[in-house]
Amino acid sequence: MFVNPLMQRLRSSIKPAVLSSFGLFTSGALTTTRHSSTAASVKKYLVREPSPSAPREVPTPLVFLSASSWDTSARTDWVAWSGMLVQQGFTCIEIDLAPPEVPLQNGEELMETFVDQLSQQIRLSMNPFPPVLLAHSAGASLIAQSYISSHPCSALFLLDPPASITDPSIPPNLLPGGGLKEFDYEPRFPIGVMVLGEEGEKKFEGSRLGREGTGRVECLRVDGTGKGSVWEGNEGRVALERWMDRAGI
Repeated sequence: MFVNPLMQRLRSSIKPAVLSSFGLFTSGALTTTRHSSTAASVKKYLVREPSPSAPREVPTPLVFLSASSWDTSARTDWVAWSGMLVQQGFTCIEIDLAPPEVPLQNGEELMETFVDQLSQQIRLSMNPFPPVLLAHSAGASLIAQSYISSHPCSALFLLDPPASITDPSIPPNLLPGGGLKEFDYEPRFPIGVMVLGEEGEKKFEGSRLGREGTGRVECLRVDGTGKGSVWEGNEGRVALERWMDRAGI
């Protein structure tokens, strides 16, 4: 197996510092606490390191973001996806964020506290490479796009995202009082948008990324097998892996 020399040096120098500073790692898991009733909290933080049997070790980490308070299947779906990709040599970080205990006045404030918490959790991994950020469904997709508007990422992958902030798939309590503007970041990095079937494809074509992302944004349509959730099967996971190959990740 090829092991990146830089990653070896980083791990040997960084890991002891992480363990001695936080003392919270148990089999790669880190439990965090809420510091304020108006701040987003972390329901899950788990780092999965590349499998020793992987053909090579990829320096770019994959951050699997979920907001299971709104998208209940997201957290469990990501477990299978990240489990597959650690076998391919990726470091996978699973982060599940929850809203503040005290409701905020508008969607802009809510997204700000989510972005602050996500930024803190990504820094905890102490990986120097900008991650590939993967977001599942409406809640996490809004957080991810808010994050990449002001933070570096190697690529963005959105699974079944809303077409806009007025999309009916967004839970009513996700954007309290409105206040969140349509995203205007420029898609200058690889973006993959996975949708379900013809309806999802049409929805993507009418979205801002579908209209303006020519050359950098790729729509990944999956149709499922008709048994259970399409995200539980292999079709989506294989499509993700092939997209990352095409994007040079």
